[in-house]
Amino acid sequence: MRAPGFVARRVAGETLLVQTSARSLQPIQRSTDLLVLNGTGEQIWNMVASPVTIEGMAQYLIQDFDVDPATARADAESFVASMVDLGAILPVKQVGES
Repeated sequence: MRAPGFVARRVAGETLLVQTSARSLQPIQRSTDLLVLNGTGEQIWNMVASPVTIEGMAQYLIQDFDVDPATARADAESFVASMVDLGAILPVKQVGES
């Protein structure tokens, strides 16, 4: 799921991920840092507004971007790992995990 303190905005045809507060889990070093999301990143960012699995993300990428399952899963995992490292996405444990 998305972490508090980040917002995506479309500006001049690009999607920018912006840190909006210092209350984020891992603040970006400078408040002026922006991340530009490509089409895949934008769609995954939209998906993580609510809990979603890597498999769910991969299925979407397979259908909408016509990629093979291995590439779709690798892309989803890579994006999520990057966003978790930045503190923009919070990992959600699966039901039954402790």
